[in-house]
Amino acid sequence: SGSNLDNVSSVKFNGVSASFVPSSATQLYATVPVGGASGLVEVTNNLGCIGSFSFQVNSVCATPVITPVTGTYPNSVTVTISCATAGAAIYYTTSGNTPVVGTSYTKLYAGSFQQIQSGTIRAIGVAAGFFNSPTAVSYITITNAGIVAIPVISPGTGTYSGPQNVTLSTTTAGATIYYTTNGNTPVVNVANSYTKLYSGAFQVASTTNVKAMAVKVGLTNSLVASAYLSISNPSPTVSTPVISPATGSYVGVQTVSISCATPSSTIYYTTSGNTPVIGTSYTKVYTGSFLVTSSVTIRALATATGFVNSAVAVSYLTISLSREGSANIAQTGVKAGFHQNLSAWPNPTTDYVNLMISEPIENAQIEVFSLMGKSVIKFDVSSLTNERFSIKDLPTGIYSVRITAKDFTKEIRVQRQ
Repeated sequence: SGSNLDNVSSVKFNGVSASFVPSSATQLYATVPVGGASGLVEVTNNLGCIGSFSFQVNSVCATPVITPVTGTYPNSVTVTISCATAGAAIYYTTSGNTPVVGTSYTKLYAGSFQQIQSGTIRAIGVAAGFFNSPTAVSYITITNAGIVAIPVISPGTGTYSGPQNVTLSTTTAGATIYYTTNGNTPVVNVANSYTKLYSGAFQVASTTNVKAMAVKVGLTNSLVASAYLSISNPSPTVSTPVISPATGSYVGVQTVSISCATPSSTIYYTTSGNTPVIGTSYTKVYTGSFLVTSSVTIRALATATGFVNSAVAVSYLTISLSREGSANIAQTGVKAGFHQNLSAWPNPTTDYVNLMISEPIENAQIEVFSLMGKSVIKFDVSSLTNERFSIKDLPTGIYSVRITAKDFTKEIRVQRQ
């Protein structure tokens, strides 16, 4: 663009004439060779050369070719990806996400790989001096019924304003979905703090990498699906409820109260050990204190308009009857020493547990169980009054410590942090 362009007589690129079309007195369009080329452009009118400049034109990297192409196949397939642009690097995903170089779900193509179940493969080509290629895609359906279909995460990878409700699904009937929200790969049937069992939509309030895996007995576990949700305008989070009394062992009936520091919040709770899910039969709206007469796990969350739901609070209450209840218990066969008090400290602990019982118990056995009922520690003591033992080698979680002797059984819960 410039002046006197309506009188241009020629446009040359590296001394070679190029076609041009004046569009106005101040602008024209010229066609010059491209393809990563560089050179000198000269524009001439009837007064001579009126301007020149050097430039380089970058081509677009060739779109990769994915083999096999979109289609239905009876068994696993070998996937190859190629790019016609010399020296180009290929980046691809098998999660359905568009490749983004540097993300955890985007891989550098280094050779063919096996696709063992239905999924979406996307790929781009990247080369120096070229713009990144368009995205190639192949939708592959594997009809082999021996593999669980990869979960679908909705919404998928993208940038969103405000919290998002995330749903997970799989086309394999009866499959169970496990997921994480910290970017880790879900670990099925192994106790850890970050793998969760999917039971319904959950809210993502800040930038989060969701990963999901589906499993079904008798089938091969699915591949891992991944979605990176970037939240540009996160909302504040409701304060975590406070449950009173807190985790511990208590004698007699206990009055439980739950509070939340966020004004106008609504508290939902369960006494079944389940995480509260609004609208389910086991989730109750907290309207005031209530009584518990036996050992129970209480969980609570709070909601408020304009806020993200709170974290889930939990209190593990171990309830033993008072002295007055010993006569009734004696009739069931748990006799000697039922009235004795059993305590454990520190609780929670990261290492050792100290047990103390109010009166000595002869020839007692101490056994520690996980919440799934698996025995993880077991040993005998000839006379029990105070006993110290380590649980530092156990995974974090809640454990039940059971003391048994002749006509005597007593349990207490401890937490390994």
